[in-house]
This record gives sequence, C-alpha cells and structure tokens, in this order.
Amino acid sequence: MIDLRPSAPVREDAEVIARTDVPHYTLVELAAPRIADRLEPGQFVSVPAPPDQGPPGRWMLSPSAVRRSPSKAGVLRFIVNRGNTFRTAFDTLRPGDRVALIGALGCPVRLSEAPGPVLIVAVGHGVAFACHLAEELARRDRPCAVHVFFPEPVTETAAPWVADVPDRAAITAAAMPDSQHWTPRLRALLDAVRPGQVVVAAATPIARSIAGECRSRTVPCLVLTEPFMACGIGLCLTCAVPVRDGELRQRFARACVEGPAFAADAIDWELLAAAGRPE
Repeated sequence: MIDLRPSAPVREDAEVIARTDVPHYTLVELAAPRIADRLEPGQFVSVPAPPDQGPPGRWMLSPSAVRRSPSKAGVLRFIVNRGNTFRTAFDTLRPGDRVALIGALGCPVRLSEAPGPVLIVAVGHGVAFACHLAEELARRDRPCAVHVFFPEPVTETAAPWVADVPDRAAITAAAMPDSQHWTPRLRALLDAVRPGQVVVAAATPIARSIAGECRSRTVPCLVLTEPFMACGIGLCLTCAVPVRDGELRQRFARACVEGPAFAADAIDWELLAAAGRPE
C-alpha cells in the first residue's frame, strides 16, 4: 500500500515556551522548528505518554488539536481538553520544559476544486485544525467560512484562537447546541454559506450528521477522523477506519498513513460507529 505522506517525519526535542489555561482547555506552545516547517492542516504529532498512564510508549495527539503558530516561526500550538478523566502528556508541562515530539505524521487535507466557499465546522479542540486550514486557504485567496463550537463561556474559550484567523476568513464562535438542535443548526449553516465543499473536525455523531446533510445536497464533504492511534506509522492497525472503494469493495484504511481525513461518502458510518470510535 502506498504511503501518502508528503515527507518523512522527524524527531525533535521541543521546548515549551508558553502555557495558557482557558475554560475547559489548555493551550501549549512549543518551539519545534523542524516539525513546524513540515506540519500541514490535518497532520498530527506524536508525544511521550505520561509515565503512569498505561504501558510506556507514545500517544498520537489528535490532528484536530495541533497547528503551526501563525505569528511565531517554528512554533507549534496544541489545545488539550482538560475534561478528560485521564492525564494527558501536557498536564504538567511548564515553560522551559522539554518534550520529544515526532512529526509531522499522516496526510495533509487535500481539498477539491469545487467552486464556492469552503465551510469548516469544528467542535472543541478541532478549532486548532480549523484555524490552521483557514489560514492556508486565505493565503491561497480561497474563500472560506469557519464555524467553531465550544462549551460555555464561548468568548473566553475562543479568544486565543479567533485572533489567529486572517481577516479574509470569516469565523463564528458559538456555544455547542444540545443534541436535538445540532441537525437544525447544521442545516442553517449550509443554507447560509452555500459551500462548494465542507470540512468537518468533530465527534463521530456530529460528523455523520453533517455528512448526511451534505450528501442530500450533493456537496463534497471531508471528515477529519480521530481514531485511536498506537503507532502512527501504519503498523499496528488500531486506527483502522472502515471505508468503501466504489460501490462494493469494503476495506479498512489506516488513518495514520492514508488519512486522517477521508471523504465522507467513502466512510462506512454504520461500521465506524459500531467500532466504538470516539464520540
């Protein structure tokens, strides 16, 4: 199987240069010029696992949660959900600490040339990816609209990220609707933006709902998946995403080397949900 990554990942001893705690999330900046130069929207980074969490090894940080800094050369920005019940690799990091990173891993997002603006929908830590992609699209003079959803308080939580989005990209930060109001909200977004393509960084149920709406409108949709990843290089198969090549052939794609972004219509959503992927 062909490895689609654009360049080989590197290992880098990164230095923590800033840490900011906002409601629900922690933002960490690390000086890692070799990886930052390689990282494109949709790719991810490997970090050392906390010593008291499971077997020793490395964790793959979600592709939704990492981006290049827009204002500091050679710097990576991470957003970590503090609501998790387990410790993260960033819980105890402070400025001056060093951490061994490996990246960039996975394939960058590749958009179609469909006319019309690109609608980017992100939830929670997906804001990092959304802002990174919006910046890249603005650099190419390609119109986009970014809609990010956070738990309350929205303004305080979104502030460090909204400032990163270029003036040419429209961004809206809003509170997460409850489960029964997600679908009407998504329909309203599609009606308002009339996108030529949609990109989603959200939990499986939300991504699936958006994919269904896009299919009914024949709008291309790309989903940034977040399967569990153990190795990040295509060997262990823990990140397998069920996909269909054409009408009949079903297979499991390795998200860490073939993704993590997949066309929504290629994903077998029934099987993905049954596999217990993150919700």
